[in-house]
Formats: sequence, C-alpha cells, structure tokens
Amino acid sequence: MLRHGDGLHELIERHPALQAWAASKLSTVVFRPARAGDALVAKVRRVLLESEPP
Repeated sequence: MLRHGDGLHELIERHPALQAWAASKLSTVVFRPARAGDALVAKVRRVLLESEPP
C-alpha cells in the first residue's frame, strides 16, 4: 500500500494544477489545488466531512 501512496505523491508533484502538501508517510496523501485559496479549501473540506460516505 505504501508504494501506491508514494506513486500518487510523485504524480501530484508533477501535475501543474496540484500542490503536494507533504510526502506520504503511510497510505495517506494530502494535496490541494495549487491556485485554491484557504477559504475554498476549507469549504471543500467541510463539505467532504459533512457528507455521507459512499
């Protein structure tokens, strides 16, 4: 599983519209749109946290 997180991190690093937040330590990869402001990122986070899982 770690291999997949590392691979995703590398793809995010190379993508011009994304900004890697931190290198993956486990299987979690944290990223955000490179040009998104903090308010938009916070709004998306709230929507995701409040939504029901699929």
